[in-house]
Parts: sequence; structure tokens; C-alpha cells
Amino acid sequence: VLDLLEEERRKSGVVFGKECASEITTMVLSEAFRPILSSFQTRLNALCPSKPDSTQSSSNNGSLAAVAGAYQQTLQFISLAYNHLLSDSPTPSHQKQIYKVLTTVASPFANYQIHYPELEEIYATNAASPTIKRIQQASKPPSYSVTRDDDDDENETPPARNNVTRLRDTLSSLRENAPAVFSLVSSSLERYASLNTGYHPRRALTAMNAVLVNHTTELTIGINRLSASVVTNTCSDSRRGVVGGNVSSTSPLSETFDEEVVQNVLEVLITAGLFKRGLRDLEMRTMETLKALCGRMMTWFEVNDLIMEEEAMRELNVSDAEDMLARHVLCDADNPKMKESCIVELQILTGAAVSPPPDADGSEMTVAGHGNSNGGMESSSSLFQNTHNVFRGLAHACHTFVFDVCASIPMASLSLMTGMTVWKDVPEDEDDEDDDVGENKYSILPQQYITQIGEHMLALVQALEPFASDKSSLELANEVMGGGVKESVSLRYWMELMNGVSLDVDGDALPKRLLHGRDLGNAATALLPPQYAPEDDDDDEAESPATLFCNEWLDVISTAITGKLLERIVRIPRLSKKGCRHLSADLNYLANVLTALGVVGHPHPILGYVEKLVSLKEEELVALLAKETMPTSASASSVGGDDDVEKFVKALERRIARMRGLRY
Repeated sequence: VLDLLEEERRKSGVVFGKECASEITTMVLSEAFRPILSSFQTRLNALCPSKPDSTQSSSNNGSLAAVAGAYQQTLQFISLAYNHLLSDSPTPSHQKQIYKVLTTVASPFANYQIHYPELEEIYATNAASPTIKRIQQASKPPSYSVTRDDDDDENETPPARNNVTRLRDTLSSLRENAPAVFSLVSSSLERYASLNTGYHPRRALTAMNAVLVNHTTELTIGINRLSASVVTNTCSDSRRGVVGGNVSSTSPLSETFDEEVVQNVLEVLITAGLFKRGLRDLEMRTMETLKALCGRMMTWFEVNDLIMEEEAMRELNVSDAEDMLARHVLCDADNPKMKESCIVELQILTGAAVSPPPDADGSEMTVAGHGNSNGGMESSSSLFQNTHNVFRGLAHACHTFVFDVCASIPMASLSLMTGMTVWKDVPEDEDDEDDDVGENKYSILPQQYITQIGEHMLALVQALEPFASDKSSLELANEVMGGGVKESVSLRYWMELMNGVSLDVDGDALPKRLLHGRDLGNAATALLPPQYAPEDDDDDEAESPATLFCNEWLDVISTAITGKLLERIVRIPRLSKKGCRHLSADLNYLANVLTALGVVGHPHPILGYVEKLVSLKEEELVALLAKETMPTSASASSVGGDDDVEKFVKALERRIARMRGLRY
């Protein structure tokens, strides 16, 4: 076509003169395209319907990418055709004629530009469907078992090994498919830049957010489903040796704890880290694209009919053609308010403006996927705020998966401890007032349920270290680690503890304060044994990243186990004097193990306070209950303040006293 245009211009120059050649060539191009535009539109609709219809099947929704490709080819043609149509001495009327012809040539794409966000959401969702199906398929593995049955043939591959391999393959598939959505959304961003060139960015971001949110949700569901499958069977296996509330000696830790399972499950943190890093990179690319489009848009609002500052444009490149056509279709350039609104909308998203313009109905403009109650964007990271919100659920699912596997054996050990008969056993010397002192006190050994927990915690260090020693894996895992993991994973056990001591709490402020174990009030802290004194974590900065990672997980698991143990303790119906001695020995053993781990904040002060309460003589405990405490400051009565801490301490004291059968 370009060759024919060039030939037509040459002939027109010979017949009518060079002054008329450009105008005649422009009219020829207009007449050449006029009869074929409708068939061009039909062919485009065969590629992809130009109006959104979510009721159609995915096979009928066509390829928006193919339309975008055809649009790029058309833009290249328009760019080159302009050079053939431009005269040596262009006039405003001729420039307007060229503008009309070029916009007419691209008119079959107008509906795709107008309905781009809706079409993009449908197309990208369908394009992401195979990845989502792979995630769903990968997260439906057969039942896992991490132990080996006694009757397994020693010459055969143990089922545990097969299951570990299956688990590793499943996690590898999830890791491979998790970031796949970002290439799809990056393509969506390119199509938006081409078809809409910065106009209506909120609608485009809403479409991209929908695809990201759907993918993130499916990934979260998949990880939760896999976690339930693995953890349920792990817990079931660990209970095989639990008889009457104690772990049987026929089920040693080596048969119920597999370091390789822990190391494989830690890979899920890499999956979450890759996703977070991919989301951050996508946001950066999106921000850069929007900033560039904003600059282009501001420039093109100074162009009218291919004339800028009373001079005809001497060249029309592809990006110029994009801007020209998008403005022609999507914006009323003669409306100053609409022009300003288009620019400010982009400036808000890119952080270049604070106050948004009003919508057509006078309401305040908000950015898709994020609130705007403060009158402006908080930061560039909120371009995909909906996705960030859902990603927090994904990160929590990964944290919970790792925690449930690492803590499944201790939690199984604690599940039946409340009903153990040892707590109400009565010794022959029950009437001896001094039966809690002397040689008899030190002859009691910690029970097997608590030694299994201690041995598990020590073995857990060896399971965490290999993963933490890999620098690249650790960097990705740390993308989703932080101080909030302990609260998100452990809080439920401390909330249950509040119920266990019959304390009504308003919200979760008090349980959060207690689980960190910083302050139990002066009265309670003064009674703590030395090893339970709260420590500072100032030395953490000197630790290596690998050590910090291991310590963080040991802190998370220790905090949860402590909360669960305390909740189980206050559920014990009755504590005899012998039961108190057993419980004291158990708590002292666990305290020594946690001290040996060297994790800041452990053993937990409340653990030490309970040990003190069960070791006090009856009259001492009654006297302690009679003491009243007063708030020390005006802030003490706030939710989760000192008053609430004192209420918990008193509720705990009363519960232990009732368990010991005391009247007060």
C-alpha cells in the first residue's frame, strides 16, 4: 500500500503539480480504505469480540493479544503513511484532512480501546486459567505419611521416602507456577500502554488487580489444601505412640520427626518470596510506565490536528500514533476539564499530585484497588493494593504451613496432657506439710510428653540450619518474614489461654502483649525464678542472617507451644500435691531446654510464674491471692494496659488455686 501511495503521489505531481499531490494522495488513501473498513472490523471481531461478554466460553473470547498485535501493525502503517501524505508546505486544512484519514483507518480498533479494561480482564483471566489449573492439580496430592510402618519391607523404598519426594515435587510445581501471573499482567500493561496510552488508568489497574487477586487466592487455597493434607497425616502419625496422654517409648522421635520434611516445607517460603518480589517488580514497571504515559499525554494535549505551536509535525512515530488515536477515541480534547482530569488521574497514581479531581457526578475520585480517604495516594506501593491485601493471606498460609509441620509433634503431645491421671495422684504422705521439699522433690523426673517436646525443639535447630545456610533461599524467605509472624501464628493459642482462665478480653491487645512476654507487672515479675527474667534483644543485630532466621522460627514455635502448654495446664481439672511436683518438674525441664536454645524471650515469664504458683505452699498462694494491685499510671486502664495484665495474673492465680483445691 505504501508503495502504491508513493507511486500515486508521483503521478499526481506530474499531472496536477506538486502542490496538489499530497492532498490527492490523501483522498486516494481515504477512498481505498473506506469500502474495506467494515470487513476489517469483522475480521478483528473474529480474532476477539470488540465488546465484553463474560458469559461466553473461554474459547469464544478470542485473543486480545492478536488484536493488539494487529493494532501495532496498523500504527506502523499510519506512522509511515504520514510521511507519504505530508506535503512540503503543509496547510492547516490539509493536516486536518490527514488527521481525519488516519483516525478513520484505525477506527475498527475504537471499541477495543473503549472496552479495553473489561476485555483485558476476561482475556487475561482465561490466559491465566491453565496456570491456575496446574496449581489446583499440584495441591491435590495423595495422602502423605511421614513415618514408616513396622511391616514395610526393608528392601522396598519406604513410603515416607516416596511421600517426601511427592511433597518436594508438589512444592516445586507451586514454586514454578506462583510467579507465572506476572508475565501475563506485564503483557496486559503493554496492551494498556498501546491501546489506552494512559487514559482511564484506574479501570485498567482494576482489571489487572482482578487477575492478580484471583491467582493469589488460588495459590493460597492450594497451599492451605496441601498443608491440611501434610499436617493432618503428620499429626496422625505422631499420635500413634500416644497412649493415655503419654508418648509411648515404642514411637521414638526418629520415627515421628523427619528433618527432610521440614526442609522441604520451608521451600514454601521461597514460593511466597518469589511472588512478593515479582509483585514488587511489576509495581515498579507499572509506575515507570504510568509516569512515561503521563508525560506523553501532557505533550499530546498541545497537538491539534497534527499541528503543534502552529507548525505541522514533521514526523509521526509509532508512539505518537498511539497517543493521537487514544486521545481521539478516549478523550474529548475540546473539554478542558476532561483534559485536566485525565492528567491528574495519572499524576495521583504516580505520586505527582495529592488532591484528586472530582468524578463527573461530583464524587471524589478513588484509585482502583485502594482507598483514598486521606485525599491522596499513600505510596506508590498501593498500585495493586487489593493484591497486597490478598497476599498477606498467602504469606500467612505459608507461615502456618511451616509452623504446623514444625510444631505438629509438640501440639500432638500436648493435646492429651490435660487428662493424664498423674495430675491427681495422691502420694502416701499427702498429709505431710513438707512433702514438697527435700529429697522427694528432686526424685521426680520430667514426663515423656514434655521430654518429647524438648527433644523435638533441639532437633528442630538441625532441621532449620541447612535451609538457612543457603543465601539465595534465605533472601527469598526473608521477603515474607518479620515480627508479625509470631503474632499471626501464635495468637490463637494465647486467645485460648484467656478462655482457659475465664477472662473476658476486649479484642486481642492483651493476648498480643502477653505472648511477647515483656511485662507481667512488678508483683508477678518479682516472683519469677532467675531463668525466666525478661531479656533484651539488642544483640540480635550482631547475629548472622541465618542465625536470625533460625531464631525467629524457634521464637515463633516456642511462643506457640508455650501458649498451648499454658492453656492445657489451666484446663487440668485437679492438681494434687504430687501432680504439682510433676508439673513443676516438667516446666523446669522445658525451661532448661529453651534456655539452651538461646532464643531471646524464652523461657517465657508466664511459664516461670506458673511454675512458681504450683510450687508455692498453700498458705503462700492464698496470701498471694489476697493481695490487691493498683494501676501505676493513667494509661494502665487502656485495653491491653497494665490493668488488664494484672487482671490476667490474678485470673491465673485463681485458676491454679482452684486446681489445687484451695479456698480463698
